[in-house]
Amino acid sequence: MRGSTDITIVRAIVHGINPHIANGVTLSDVCLPITAAHPIAKFLSNHIENGLGDHALRAARFVNPANSFVIGHPRDFVPLSRQLATKLQGLMAKDKRISTGALVLCSFKAKLDGQILANLAVLKLDQGDAFKTATAKDRKGRTYVTLDKIADVMPTTRERLQKCAFIRPLTPRPADYDLLVLDRQQVADEPARFFTQDFLSAELAGDPVVHTQQFFKHAFLGLNSVRSQIALSEYDKLSSAIRVAVSANSINIDDWASNLRAPAVARKAIVAALRTVIPDATIETDAAEAHRLTKTHVIRGDHKLKITFEAAHASDIVESSQRVNDPNKGEYVRLILNVKNYVEEGK
Repeated sequence: MRGSTDITIVRAIVHGINPHIANGVTLSDVCLPITAAHPIAKFLSNHIENGLGDHALRAARFVNPANSFVIGHPRDFVPLSRQLATKLQGLMAKDKRISTGALVLCSFKAKLDGQILANLAVLKLDQGDAFKTATAKDRKGRTYVTLDKIADVMPTTRERLQKCAFIRPLTPRPADYDLLVLDRQQVADEPARFFTQDFLSAELAGDPVVHTQQFFKHAFLGLNSVRSQIALSEYDKLSSAIRVAVSANSINIDDWASNLRAPAVARKAIVAALRTVIPDATIETDAAEAHRLTKTHVIRGDHKLKITFEAAHASDIVESSQRVNDPNKGEYVRLILNVKNYVEEGK
């Protein structure tokens, strides 16, 4: 879902949440009677697009996949959203420092890699200058909570989402993650992950060892996919940058890629390859696994060529590499290696 564009709101429902009073939840009976062109729909779609690009977004898995009930069941959208609002208000009431606001559920469509995908957004919006909650009635006299006095369709940095979730369709259930979660702690000593664990009944899906392996493998897959389009010197710099990055305690993928001094085509290819397996904006790495992956260099080529050597002696072994375009042999890379005690193994 990260990087999705052209967000279109299909349906949305708002419930008012006030943790400072008993039974401080104002429930809607129906969805908002709005179209995709309505200012509220634009306000929500911009919040969703900003949220999907937030650096703090993390992948998570439901403890019980049944929590994904809203997707694919439009008839249950309203009653189950009311249950979620009541649950959230009960959790928020335990800590009066948590601000008044609204719980918004949106089913939305988004474009990603040329495909139109349906997802669900669960947004906790903090009431402030951008909007106020208000109640209204539809033509049938049914009550609904709406967002009133929207100051600006485009959320500002100050109004960025603090807590939200973006849920994927779970039929069939994805093998990697169920949802993306943003769970900023808004006040000191706020119960850790009350939104993720207690409200959503989810747990973060990232594993440092797996993330280390995925980053190392797919960063090189992306780099190798454009090797012929960049100079060998640029390739070597990026190879070193990948090895340095994976050895850090954590990696913010977008920031790391944007700071690479490399051709745009290489940066884009690396990020695209990483995003096929890592939805998180920031990952934690495992030091032992990073050491295992980076302690050797492995060079492969045609005709089952494979050269493995210790990374610590790379500068002693590899004297130079040069791309050659021979009219008879075609394009190839000429490596000059300095090797002591050169022998050929017997089978």
